[in-house]
Amino acid sequence: GIFVIWVAYHLVVHWPVAVNKNRQPRINVSRRRVLRWLVGAVATASVLEAVPSVLTMVSGRVFQKGSNNGALPGFVPYTVVGGYPNIALKTWRLTVDGIPNPQHFTMEQLVAFGVERRHINFQCVTGWAVDGVEFTGIDLAEFLSAVGWKPVDHPWLLFYSGDGVYTESLSAEQISQYRPLLAYQIDSRPLPQSQGYPLRLLVPGMYGYKSIKWLVRIELANHDVLGFWEQRGYPENAYLGSYMGV
Repeated sequence: GIFVIWVAYHLVVHWPVAVNKNRQPRINVSRRRVLRWLVGAVATASVLEAVPSVLTMVSGRVFQKGSNNGALPGFVPYTVVGGYPNIALKTWRLTVDGIPNPQHFTMEQLVAFGVERRHINFQCVTGWAVDGVEFTGIDLAEFLSAVGWKPVDHPWLLFYSGDGVYTESLSAEQISQYRPLLAYQIDSRPLPQSQGYPLRLLVPGMYGYKSIKWLVRIELANHDVLGFWEQRGYPENAYLGSYMGV
């Protein structure tokens, strides 16, 4: 931007002018064209400099793009803390609490509940999408039912990320309708770090911000608590097509 302005200044100052002895000097047509071009160039340069910031914003809220560490084609890795949590599978546990006797599960114990493969269309609220992605995991409703979840007593589930900041929530009705998946593999491989290793939630039929990554805790609750993006104005239900026509 500064370089373009410098060039414009010198062209304007040193460009030859047509002089008439009986009239004031005037800019000839060619010079006017160059001036118009330079004004356009300066404006274009300013816009291009702003493009990266604009592309990472949605309704005035900025997403932080993470590195492409382990990212898959078509996916844009996002993080709200400026990086990915380093979680070791050996020490990782999924905690289920909000009940008298909280339970903690290793990945091996989770898989023992039974796994399934699903092809899911992943849609981000920012507009990009990846269709037919194969995820492997445990059906959330079946898992919770097996550990004693009763929707009549706990009609809400609250989810917590290992990044220490991100949270989400789903109602018992949404879980019954959309059958979320506790996913630990993508395309038959362990989730890459950018995709929420070692475990993430996948909610078919809802925008990606509901599919919390680096899942470490599920709380059974009798009331809703707005998730990270819902607290910042995003739709709580997040049904596809419900936000800005996306």
